[in-house]
Amino acid sequence: MKITIPGNPPRKDEHWQPVAGRGRMAMLRLTPAGREFRAKVKKEVRRLVNSGEAKFPEGPLYCVQIDMYVVQNRHLEGGVTVPRRDLDSSISPVLDALEAAGVFGVAEGDADVRVDELPSPRRFKDAKNPRTEIEVTTCPNTKSNQQ
Repeated sequence: MKITIPGNPPRKDEHWQPVAGRGRMAMLRLTPAGREFRAKVKKEVRRLVNSGEAKFPEGPLYCVQIDMYVVQNRHLEGGVTVPRRDLDSSISPVLDALEAAGVFGVAEGDADVRVDELPSPRRFKDAKNPRTEIEVTTCPNTKSNQQ
């Protein structure tokens, strides 16, 4: 299943917001940006499945590839230029949105253990068309799912 979402996912700290809790455990709730991103993913997944353009991958374990096309560049020492986006803080919001959209075919809260391969997310600069491209496939038999 290949999904393209306009824009980029919120960073993890923009996705979840702590609310007052008792003791050491604070409760978290989705921010408006988190709800908006989830809604975009859910809408696109439904569109793809209902139109027959894609179907849910079937299998016990999944591989997820995330590519982000961002607007701005960051200039580093030594003349190196890279697209501006903190990749690791964007992984969780993407996986949470896929889970909420039912892509992994299991109850919410169980999907994280079903993602067996998560190749390093990639980022590219595209100022005219910022987007997040996600591909979810069934993992082939790997050592982790043979044990």
